[in-house]
Amino acid sequence: MKTIIILSGADRVGKSTIAGQLESDDCRVVHHGPPPSDRPMFDDLRDDIRDWYGSDQSLMIWDRAYVCSYALNQPNCLGAILDFEMEFEHLDIAHVGVEREWKVVARRHIAEISQENPNWDRRSIREDYQERMETHQLYYDRLHYFYDHVTMFPVYWAQSAKELAQGELLVPHRHGKIQIH
Repeated sequence: MKTIIILSGADRVGKSTIAGQLESDDCRVVHHGPPPSDRPMFDDLRDDIRDWYGSDQSLMIWDRAYVCSYALNQPNCLGAILDFEMEFEHLDIAHVGVEREWKVVARRHIAEISQENPNWDRRSIREDYQERMETHQLYYDRLHYFYDHVTMFPVYWAQSAKELAQGELLVPHRHGKIQIH
């Protein structure tokens, strides 16, 4: 049976690290960025599913996907999300949220801001940092709402990549549970 895992979480919390640890011959990892502006946001995801479904791989992990779009642009994509989930409700799909407190990722953001903007003064760095801090909190408020009230797929939380590396996260499967490691 084929399974899709959708990793979601704010910037710098370890989604790509988790995905990288799980990538294998049997596990395809697809990294998604912001939704395209020139076509419907779900076209790429449908293409991913069609391409993967014809492969021998049993697991596909989306590192970011439509959940992130919902969390960052909630009112504009809910109908499309519901349509997409209903279209693929027959597949084994599970959400895995990756959540870390701001204090855990804050220094990564400062480093990134400083690296991307080497000529910025302290005030500019602080303003960008504060915006990211507020976005981080808003993201998780909306992500929790999405998981609790919108999606029809099961939801699991991974606090760190270590859980997955040690095989501690179990994802539901229609024929029992599969262990991700």
